Amino acid sequence: MNETCSFFKTLKETSILNFHEATNLSHLFKTLANDTRLRIIHTIIKYDNICLTEIANILEMKPQAISNQIQRLVDKGIVKATRDRNNVRYKIIDPCIQKLLEAGLCILQENK
Repeated sequence: MNETCSFFKTLKETSILNFHEATNLSHLFKTLANDTRLRIIHTIIKYDNICLTEIANILEMKPQAISNQIQRLVDKGIVKATRDRNNVRYKIIDPCIQKLLEAGLCILQENK
């Protein structure tokens, strides 16, 4: 995604998270705190508008295992599923997710 998440630019300027915001953020991080889901997100970012079978082949996993995990991402509004004839194609619909993963990878590199 070429869009940027403007929230990152204003985090210092915002009020401290209230309980509701912190709870929602915690739930999001729990969804992302899964190695398979992170690999699925990265694959979808890299190969935008990709079908389940292609994701499974790239990750060398069974389609059913991918399907179960990707549904959680769809439910969170991170990924969108679109029917294309006999296939369902997936794309990232939240532009902040790519920035979040990039920031996480940056932290890992900095801490080496």
